[in-house]
Amino acid sequence: MKETESLKLLLKELKLKAIAESFEGLSGKAQKDRFSYEQFLHDLCQIEIADRRNKKIARLLQASKLPKDKTFATF
Repeated sequence: MKETESLKLLLKELKLKAIAESFEGLSGKAQKDRFSYEQFLHDLCQIEIADRRNKKIARLLQASKLPKDKTFATF
């Protein structure tokens, strides 16, 4: 098994889906722009945190059962 495929499986098992989906693209950019290992890891972690935050907001909005078209302006 190729290292990239193996790494994707490991990341999914660790429930780091956003990192698994984006590390290849970011890896190419990191090599091109000569990121340090710390910068590369930092950027991957930011992607994972942003993805989790967005999913949490979507989950909470759905659980709230608020009308989708309701805003403060139309309240």
